[in-house]
Amino acid sequence: RGAGDYADSAMSLTARVLPPEEWERIRHIPPFDHGLPNPDHWRIVVAESEGEIVGCCSLFDSVMWDGWWIAPAHHGKSGVFRAMVAEGLTVLNDAGVLGVHTTVPNTRPDLQALVQRFGYMEAPGKLYLLYVPDAKI
Repeated sequence: RGAGDYADSAMSLTARVLPPEEWERIRHIPPFDHGLPNPDHWRIVVAESEGEIVGCCSLFDSVMWDGWWIAPAHHGKSGVFRAMVAEGLTVLNDAGVLGVHTTVPNTRPDLQALVQRFGYMEAPGKLYLLYVPDAKI
């Protein structure tokens, strides 16, 4: 399914990917009022009614930094986590990645504190996952 027309009881809508050359049209909309993203890594979808943008959302490349494991004998004392973070940051910097996310179980406040010591911030809201083939429209 691509760009298309969607009927609403009150108006006719068109949804489409906004090409980067038109991104100035959304500069007043948060979070874009603080600057426009890199179009190499972002796509912006808009809903328009009679040529006016009435909604937008963004799709962007995201890096999940996960799958952490440390041998029990090395928990909390050998710098294994620090070494993996240092090497991972080198990989991320070389790839031009500006942000990553990870998951830490609610049952592990010790791990939550550990990742926060390395600069991770708890995300606001609640994370939802969508398996695209199961999407319901």
